[in-house]
Amino acid sequence: FPVTIAWVTDVGRLTVYAIDLDYSSLDLVLLSTTCLAALTGVLLGTYLLKKVTLRWVQTYVATGLFLLGFSMLIGLING
Repeated sequence: FPVTIAWVTDVGRLTVYAIDLDYSSLDLVLLSTTCLAALTGVLLGTYLLKKVTLRWVQTYVATGLFLLGFSMLIGLING
């Protein structure tokens, strides 16, 4: 059921994009590279995600948020 909701949402979104798209300025190399990168990410995620635990994701996100906050605190990043 969630896949159906995602599919319907994507079809609606892509339809709006297709109507508003200026096809004369379309960069086919960039579009192809982007699609290939997305496909590669999906395939890698399919194989690697099975090995990732929720605890690892929580630790990774917490570390990233800490580093982001600390960087803002010492002025490396302007927020």
